[in-house]
Amino acid sequence: MAVTSMVAAALMGGIVYSLKSLRGVKNYVYLGRDSRRALDQMMMDVRGCKELTSATPSGSWTNVTAMTLKNDDADIFTYAFTSTNTFIRTFNGSTATLVTNCTGHFDLFQPKLQASSWNLYDAPSSLTSVGIILVKWRSTARDGSATNSEDIVTAKIYMRNCKK
Repeated sequence: MAVTSMVAAALMGGIVYSLKSLRGVKNYVYLGRDSRRALDQMMMDVRGCKELTSATPSGSWTNVTAMTLKNDDADIFTYAFTSTNTFIRTFNGSTATLVTNCTGHFDLFQPKLQASSWNLYDAPSSLTSVGIILVKWRSTARDGSATNSEDIVTAKIYMRNCKK
């Protein structure tokens, strides 16, 4: 009887540990999926845009929390990190949440390298001189228990169709 109880207790401990581990893996899978979808959509929109029409806060080229783009068809895209910790995309007035539980920002740069440098770009002088958008965000997932997962995304996107 004592041996059976010890085996059952050990087996239950292994099952509980496995379930917690699988819950954490599930969080990473969902975070990665949502981040990939958001980044794919944003890259497609940014690469196809004709111009960057606004950035918030205005006059700042780093830590930008919202930006608006226009494509050749005059469609308007807005990407924003909101105060409610969501990353949203607004397309012609229709808003979709891309990533939840995240904080992030955009940094804006000119498309030419600084002299004698590797991977250093100048700050733009105006919205029309922006050619590179660096986006960074960090998202988390909690499933009601102590399981906590994080996903960090950083990407540099070149605005291919913008007239410089």
